[in-house]
Amino acid sequence: MGLSGDGTLLVIGAPGASGAIEASGFVASGAAYVYRLVSATPVVSSSDFKVELVLEGASDYASLGRAVAASADGTVIAVAAPGKERAAYGQRSAAADRGVRAYAYVLVYEWRNASA
Repeated sequence: MGLSGDGTLLVIGAPGASGAIEASGFVASGAAYVYRLVSATPVVSSSDFKVELVLEGASDYASLGRAVAASADGTVIAVAAPGKERAAYGQRSAAADRGVRAYAYVLVYEWRNASA
């Protein structure tokens, strides 16, 4: 979970989300959910946030959302997908047999003022 320093942006990583069941087992591409505070009340609840962005992993076993971060002012987020070989899940893939390796990536988003 990542929270901006000003408390207006919340990023929640779900590396096990968006999974599918295959004959070889569970595939977790992962996801991340970004929420923006839309109204500040003395006691903040889920209804005070709106969904700003939903990201889904680009490949099987990506585990997107394993690590997330938000800048202090809530204008930049980073979401990591470390990637995993099926062997990490106790499985052997045809891709691994061909020498194909899982890859890692980081998504970085910056919100800009539309009037600037």
